[in-house]
Amino acid sequence: MILKKRPVVIALLFSLLTAMILPVTAYAETADDWFSKSDYNDVASETEDAVIRLEGGHGTLSDTTRGRSGNPVVINRKGVYRVTGQSSGVTIRIEEPKRSGNIYLILDNAQMTTASAPCIEVLAAEKVILQCVGENSLTSEAKKGAAVSSVDDLTINGSGSLRIESGKNGIHCRETLRITGSGLTVQAENDGIKGDLGVCIDGGSITVTKCYEGLEGGHVLIRSGELSITASDDGLNAASDPETQGDVVISGGRVYLNAAGDAIDSNHSILIEGGTTLVDGPANSRNSIFDKGDAPDAVLSVSGGTVLAVGSAEKAKNFKAGTQYSRLEPVSGHAGDVISTDDGSGVTLTVAKDFGCVIYSSPSFTAGSRILVSAQAETEGPAEAKPEWDTSVPAEITDEVRTLFDEAMKGLLGINYEPLAVLAQQGETVCILCRASAVVPDAKPTYALVFLSTENGSPVCEQISELPLDLAA
Repeated sequence: MILKKRPVVIALLFSLLTAMILPVTAYAETADDWFSKSDYNDVASETEDAVIRLEGGHGTLSDTTRGRSGNPVVINRKGVYRVTGQSSGVTIRIEEPKRSGNIYLILDNAQMTTASAPCIEVLAAEKVILQCVGENSLTSEAKKGAAVSSVDDLTINGSGSLRIESGKNGIHCRETLRITGSGLTVQAENDGIKGDLGVCIDGGSITVTKCYEGLEGGHVLIRSGELSITASDDGLNAASDPETQGDVVISGGRVYLNAAGDAIDSNHSILIEGGTTLVDGPANSRNSIFDKGDAPDAVLSVSGGTVLAVGSAEKAKNFKAGTQYSRLEPVSGHAGDVISTDDGSGVTLTVAKDFGCVIYSSPSFTAGSRILVSAQAETEGPAEAKPEWDTSVPAEITDEVRTLFDEAMKGLLGINYEPLAVLAQQGETVCILCRASAVVPDAKPTYALVFLSTENGSPVCEQISELPLDLAA
């Protein structure tokens, strides 16, 4: 497509449209409100108040003024307790109804298995801090409850590892669950990690290898750490009552989600503020990559970090709020394809399943950046350099431009795109500002950038980028 050049005042509009995103008004609380000093305390080198030695079907508490030995082993006073040895069928139960102070439970190379009960059960405590030293494992074959079950606040930290396998839930805390350290691996038949009031993560390495829902809480906050979650339903889920406005907030760390259901689901807002988030989203049309709540103030926002997500295109939604440019690109591919960009972020994703769209955002990503899809087996040289975008082209939608536009958009269903102005040209590719209207009653029109190319002769639509502008506002 060749367009005769004439100066037009369009460059400012082009740069404005690439940068405009609505501000975020949700989530006024800071991350510090969710953590206290005790969540990070390292007591492993301190002298413990008592030792629990596990052996076969019995556990021995060294100081019985703090509880009792046997099965279950019971702790009824605050303090520091070290757990060592191996057991089969033993539960460590914490019952401190006065809630007089924190209880530290140091797992020091402990291995526990149970057939019909939790390995660790908290029935009453102010807060329990589970600290991992060395290599530890908790296996519960029970078909109800969780391998680690707590009715009060629970924190997991430490420099060691903890492997949890459960016939029902991996970890279930009925108040707030915090993870600030340890190498945690969870395999569960139902929920992997759950905190009814909230799940807050600030450190550690967390891998959920099998579950129905991966990480679920009234509020989900990821501040730092390494997370990898494979789920047969939702990956992250803020499942609080809508009136409590629980959000999913990612402000740091590195998160990878492989979800057959909604990759990130929230009854209120989804806020990406930092870190790196990689998503292998749903391959079916019943679920979406990001699914926010329906409240008027609920937002899908990106204000920092890098997001690279793939999934089904039918219900996919791009970010509509925040301060960072993002793009939803309707490009399809297959398992094994590698997604990358030319914005210099260096972030790539080798896709685990077939997909119908890509969503990407990073601090260096602009409307002129490209999303690249290549088969894993292909070895390609550096991408051929393209000329700079020329914003001095005529803005008018001529008969020639409309004919090419209609040909390229033929067969596209569900949304009508009305070309308004030509914004820029790069070689044989032009960027056209369009009004987009879903083919449903009373649908609100929005803006979109449509990129058309005639590089191979016939006009084709290379990509469509939604813009967070509401014409009805």
